[in-house]
Amino acid sequence: MPSLLGLVPRLLPRPRATSDGDRVVVLLHGTGSEPGVFHKLARALRAHDIRPLALAYGRRGTEDLDRSVEDIERQLLQIEAPTFDIVGHSLGGLLALRLAHRPALRGRIGTIVGLGAAWRGVPDHGSHRLTKKVLGESFVQVKTAEPFPAEVPEGVTIVSIVSDADKVVPSWSSRLGHVIELTGVSHSRLLHEVPVVLASLGVRARP
Repeated sequence: MPSLLGLVPRLLPRPRATSDGDRVVVLLHGTGSEPGVFHKLARALRAHDIRPLALAYGRRGTEDLDRSVEDIERQLLQIEAPTFDIVGHSLGGLLALRLAHRPALRGRIGTIVGLGAAWRGVPDHGSHRLTKKVLGESFVQVKTAEPFPAEVPEGVTIVSIVSDADKVVPSWSSRLGHVIELTGVSHSRLLHEVPVVLASLGVRARP
């Protein structure tokens, strides 16, 4: 049975991948979110002739984590470009890292940029039954008493954009690979740090 949050309709339009550029950047939202949260980043990527693909998965990211990984993988395997990068916010970063370990995607993922990414999960404070019913399976599964292993596959570059004002994902989880530290940016506002994300993807600002 889906969670109550998973039944909430999308409020924002999905960014459309209208660019004809060869480079593809996949955008993965966090738990209880939706593709439309990436509208600013998607617009900026298109302006640089990069094709953004903001994917919907797992009833707003509330379903079982393994099921969400399989859902996203099916969509990624339809991408014609031989390689692509991923930007993941919160849970989206954790799922991107797990996708990088999937045999069918080996060698296809270049860079993963995590925005407050829960690479190693988040603290477990109990109340699982109510959390699962209202917010969904993923909210329970991402909680952990011990950090999840965060091994990076060979050939994949990880960039973590973190903030001292992130009150959702702790620093012991969000720091992996090359770390870019911001000051005073909340967890949700990390989505709007477009220039930092572009730089993390090696995209040069145009004059």
